[in-house]
Amino acid sequence: MSFIVFILGTIVGSFLNVCIYRIPNGVSISYPPSHCYACDTKLKALDLIPLLSFVFLRGRCRYCKAKFSVRYPMIEALTGLLFLGVFWKFDLEWETIKYLIFTSYLIVVTFIDFDHMVIVDSTNIVAVVLGLPFLVIGDLRGNFVESILGILLGAGIIAIIRFISRGGMGDGDIFLMGVVGFYLGYKMLPLQFMLTLVFASVISILLIVFKIKSRKDYIPFGPFIAIGAWVTLIWGNDILNWYTKLLF
Repeated sequence: MSFIVFILGTIVGSFLNVCIYRIPNGVSISYPPSHCYACDTKLKALDLIPLLSFVFLRGRCRYCKAKFSVRYPMIEALTGLLFLGVFWKFDLEWETIKYLIFTSYLIVVTFIDFDHMVIVDSTNIVAVVLGLPFLVIGDLRGNFVESILGILLGAGIIAIIRFISRGGMGDGDIFLMGVVGFYLGYKMLPLQFMLTLVFASVISILLIVFKIKSRKDYIPFGPFIAIGAWVTLIWGNDILNWYTKLLF
């Protein structure tokens, strides 16, 4: 079953590549069909097999020999691995679908924000709309209030920081944290935000040390929120239990 979940993840990752490229450029994710951006040739099914096509074609277009970015198979593999992590954590439960959607959203937001330093409103809207059925189901389990409070608390945290810092963060970060709160619930947000700050500090320092970024460069905050959210989703309860035992 794990293998099937991984393969499913790579297929979804192939679609996420399309979203990451087209959404910030204002292009439909469904039309035109997948094609080579160098020669504009429509790609066939054999050209679109996740991971394998890139390997067999040696990272080049079959028709014009233009190089494809190595990030395409990287995102496919990443999505497969993250899907696998969600499956191992939640097994075959109804909520697993919810968290696979959430994971896909976090991947799209991360790479779009990294590339364009913007979080597109449509991605937030789609994530909430796709999560609404689970909100209704969650109401039957007494989690409706947690999700609503999660939206308010998540968005509120970034809104307050933005107000204090006078624009240090954008509207997209506010909406992103709102969506994170929607999926995780308000109880997990303090841990999520703490992890976000840790990842932001460590990764930013590494980027500067290795001269990938300078101290004057703007580093988008969205990817750190996304990383903190996924880690909280998978290991949040374990981290809290460990911390509680450490204290008491």
